[in-house]
Amino acid sequence: MKIELKLNSKGQSNGGFMKARWLTLFASVPLIVGTMLLQSCGGVGGPTSSKTNPGTNAPSQAFLALMTAEQKASKYIGPESCNASACHGGSATPAHGGMKLASFNTKKANAAGGGQFGEWQQTVHFTKGVSCENCHGPGGAHQAAPKNADGTAHAILTYPKITSPEVCGQCHGPIHDDWKISKHSELIASPISSTVTNPASSGQTSRCFLCHGGLARAQYMEAGVDPSQMTTAQIVQCANDILNTVPYTASCATCHDPHAKTGNLTGAGKEVQLYHPETLTDSSAIAPGTTPAQYTAANQICGQCHNGRGTTATDAYLTANTSRPSVHHSNQLNSLLGVGGSETASGPPQRSGTHALTPGQCATCHMPKSRHTMTVSVDGGCQPCHTASDAATRAATLKAEVVNNLVALSSRMGSWAQTTLGDPTFWDYTSNIASGKTAPKQSLIPIEVKRARHNYYYVVTSGDYGVHNPAYTRYLLQVAANNLNSLGVPAMKPQDLAAIPMPVKLQQIQQVRKSASSSDVD
Repeated sequence: MKIELKLNSKGQSNGGFMKARWLTLFASVPLIVGTMLLQSCGGVGGPTSSKTNPGTNAPSQAFLALMTAEQKASKYIGPESCNASACHGGSATPAHGGMKLASFNTKKANAAGGGQFGEWQQTVHFTKGVSCENCHGPGGAHQAAPKNADGTAHAILTYPKITSPEVCGQCHGPIHDDWKISKHSELIASPISSTVTNPASSGQTSRCFLCHGGLARAQYMEAGVDPSQMTTAQIVQCANDILNTVPYTASCATCHDPHAKTGNLTGAGKEVQLYHPETLTDSSAIAPGTTPAQYTAANQICGQCHNGRGTTATDAYLTANTSRPSVHHSNQLNSLLGVGGSETASGPPQRSGTHALTPGQCATCHMPKSRHTMTVSVDGGCQPCHTASDAATRAATLKAEVVNNLVALSSRMGSWAQTTLGDPTFWDYTSNIASGKTAPKQSLIPIEVKRARHNYYYVVTSGDYGVHNPAYTRYLLQVAANNLNSLGVPAMKPQDLAAIPMPVKLQQIQQVRKSASSSDVD
């Protein structure tokens, strides 16, 4: 039995929910056992399996699970009904209480003309027959009774569940499955839990939940609501929703506007409805000393979170702040643009390199062919600039160089601490000193060591072993080495460095990065 699911002129389904192009579904029913082929997304949806993660459950089953029984049983009403003047017809204050379609910026749409309905009609979703109810679920029960007693939307998918990746995964199956095995699909719970218990600090001031929980950006920031404008109750509710309902660092709706073209094209010139551009060469939003309100609003789709959180390396700052590294464990955009390290008075001879000027920046290398695992592979992410063998050789050579320099730097700082303070770990920040030891007074640690340890952690926490910006990475490591030279700290003998196996060196660096990350978020 073959059933074709299509949308009529009102955007109504003739009997089911979106599925990928010709997904084979095996089902047993009392009278019929057969194979049903479902078609939707205007007949052009992708398969729901992935070469990188085979055997996963069909996202549409998870989509159904998002709905209440009442909504699943209700009828489709079509996009024109959603667009009625009494409902979501472009008015910021519709008759039934001011609610608007989740994740849709009504103010932006009205300014552009045509309201939310007109904006949607300009998107690829419209041309593919994907309308309101394909994502929000059937709207019949919602139309009949729009609000619950507490004022929340009734019988329709809205926040927080509308940001569930299963909504988009109905059509974008391979992308969904790639995302599922990426770090974005995971959650570091501690900063979100901290937002629940300390909403003023972790929510409004530090804004941890903006980058550690994708819902916060989708529901508030991209709708024009700054955390400083949120109530305590809203911050706590949002954080609890992240912990309990959509536990992801970032999902589809964190980066993409599902309702409108944005003009933020990819490096290849494609419109994929990104909230922010892929490329940023102005480092002012992430410069040393910037505030959470500035660096969490950096106008780069990846860099708004993947930055060093205002990391500062002036002598005054390094002297006054000695508990933990000032650089956040996500300083990739800082590294790419070459800002935030402890520098000489004249600055680096080269601040940024070719990778910063590559159209698409992060996405070009980390997301070739829209691969949402976010991992780099030399056979895809480095082309056409490099052949696979050239990229692999360059990366391996640079990695070995940087790892050796980091290990030598750590060893030299340890040698200084042993000689001066009687313990090889006492060069470190106080929060990194092992339990049971009493950290030394930081006034005993000269500024040269403080500069060196800042650059050490800057390079370690970036996690790229210099690939983002080889010139700036080498410069920071040389500045650190020169500071130790000025104290007369002996260089590590080449034969001693070579005697340490590379896997042991890598394990050491990776453990330092892991420890620094844990210290940063706890």
